[in-house]
Amino acid sequence: MIIDGPDNADPLRQPVTGLPGDSFLMETKPHFRADTDQSGDWWVWRRLSVNGWATHCRCGDREEAREMAAQLNRSSTDVA
Repeated sequence: MIIDGPDNADPLRQPVTGLPGDSFLMETKPHFRADTDQSGDWWVWRRLSVNGWATHCRCGDREEAREMAAQLNRSSTDVA
């Protein structure tokens, strides 16, 4: 269940409820992901919005893309 209100202003941070008592936790969506484009090339994609993604960096293979996306996601959560 998603709560509407000031805590829900950032579309990448969605409140999750349904826990015992009045507590809730924030689910943070990843800012980067590894995936292919229509040509089959591996890229790291950067989140623009809830549904929007843009290419960030082209990679040589799947493993390189996955490692880079994971590293970028760790870096982006360290700042927050």
